[in-house]
Amino acid sequence: MANADYLACALLLALSWNAEGISFSTPLFSDGMILQRGGAMVWGKEATANGDVTLQFDFGQGNSGSVSGTADGNGTWMVNMKAQASTSGTITITDEKTKDHEMLANVAVGDVLLCGGQSNMGFGMCGAQSKTQTPAEALGNVSKSKIRFYFQSGSGPNGGTGVKCNVAGGVSRTTAFNWFTANATNSGGASANCLLTAQYLAESMPDVPIGAVESCVGGTPVGDWTPPSGILWQQHMVPLLPMTFKLALWDQGEADAKRTNSTWYSTEFPKLITGWRSNFEVADMPFFYVELCTEYGAEEPKEDDFWLAQRSALKLPFTGFATTTDIQRALHPPDKQDVAQRLLLEIQRVVYGQNVVSRGPEVTSQASSGGNIVFTMTNSSLVSHAGIFVGTNSSCGKSTDGAVMYVDKTGKFSAAPYTIQGNQISVPANASSVAVKVNSDMSQCFIYSSDTGLPAPPVEFRPN
Repeated sequence: MANADYLACALLLALSWNAEGISFSTPLFSDGMILQRGGAMVWGKEATANGDVTLQFDFGQGNSGSVSGTADGNGTWMVNMKAQASTSGTITITDEKTKDHEMLANVAVGDVLLCGGQSNMGFGMCGAQSKTQTPAEALGNVSKSKIRFYFQSGSGPNGGTGVKCNVAGGVSRTTAFNWFTANATNSGGASANCLLTAQYLAESMPDVPIGAVESCVGGTPVGDWTPPSGILWQQHMVPLLPMTFKLALWDQGEADAKRTNSTWYSTEFPKLITGWRSNFEVADMPFFYVELCTEYGAEEPKEDDFWLAQRSALKLPFTGFATTTDIQRALHPPDKQDVAQRLLLEIQRVVYGQNVVSRGPEVTSQASSGGNIVFTMTNSSLVSHAGIFVGTNSSCGKSTDGAVMYVDKTGKFSAAPYTIQGNQISVPANASSVAVKVNSDMSQCFIYSSDTGLPAPPVEFRPN
C-alpha cells in the first residue's frame, strides 16, 4: 500500500510539473516589466528539451510580430525580440510541441538603465534633498514619468527595502525582486541617482518609456563587481544576465579611495566596464559614472588623484561622468538631483547624439611658462563662484579664493593666486609645491563656465 501511495504521489508530482509547461524566467520577467527597444534578450525554462519555441509580441498596430528559437537539452530557451517603443503590450511564449504557453501583460518597450555601485548609488529617494526640492517633493514627482523600476539589490543611507518615509498620502517603501511603476509610495528605498536620472531622461523623451534596474551594495570595492569572478558580480549581476540595457550608471569609489588604491583602480575600473559590456552582450554599452566629491586622502603626496583614476574609463568609447566636488561635501551627499541632471547631459550627448554641452571647462593643456603654470581650457567663459552647497559667493571671485590650490610635500593645501585671461588660468610657480589643483575637494570656490553653469572637472598639475 505504501508503495502504491508513493507511486501515486510521484505521478501527481510529475503531472503537476509537466502541467506548468513553458515559462519565462522569474522574477525578472513578469507583468509590468520593460524591455529594451530595438532588441532585447528574452529567456525562460520548461520548454521541451531541444524543442522549438515561438515568442509572439503585440504592442499595437505596426509593432507586433514573432521570433522563433530552439530550447537546449534542459528546456532552457532564449530569443531576441526586436520591437519599437511602446507603453504597454503583451508577450507570449509557446512550446511548439506541447502548445503550452505563458503570457506577460502590461509590458513596456523603451530604454532601460542598469544602475550599480556602492552606497552612494544605494542612497535612497527618502533622503534626496536639493536646494529646491525635498525628498517628499522628489517622490511626489516620480509618478509623472511612469518609470518601470526593478530592485535587484541596494543598500545605502535612506535606501533599500527596509527603509520607509512619509509622503503625501501615506508611507513610501520599496520591495525587491519585482517590477513596479515608480510612484511616491513604492520608491522611497530606490536609488535616487538611478531613479532621478531615469525620470529626467523620460521627461526629455516623452515618447520613449524608460526603465531602470538597481543592483548595488554599500562599502564595496570595484573588484567585487568585476567579471568574471567578483563576488558581488556573481551574486547581484549574474542573475540579471543576459538582460539588454541601453546604458549603465555607476557610483562607486569611496571604498577604493579610502584604501589609497588609485593606481590599481585606474586599471580595474576599465576592466569592469569591458567585462560588463561583454557579459551583457552590448559591445559598446554606454557607461556613465559619478566622480567622488572628495578623494578621502587618495591624492598627493601619496599617489595620483583618484579622479584621474576614475577618468581612466574615458579611454574607452561611449563613457562619461558627472563632476560633484562643487555640489556637496559629505560621505553620502543628499543632493542627488543635481548629480542626476549632470548625468542626463552626458547621456543626451553620448547616447542620443544631442548637441548639448555636458561638462564644464576642461583642460586641453597644462604647462610651465615664464614662471607660471598655465592651464588652457576648452572655453573662455571662465568665472569663479561658490558651489551649490559648498562655499559662499561673498568669498569668491578673488585671485586667492581657493578655486586653485597649492599642495606641498606634506599634503597641506593653500590658496594659490591665479588670473583668468580668456581661456587660460595662470598660477605663479611655487618651489615648495608638489602639485597645483583646480576645483579640488579643498576648494570653497570653483571655476565654472558662465555660459552653462557647469564646473570644471577637478584637475592637477605636477611641476616636477
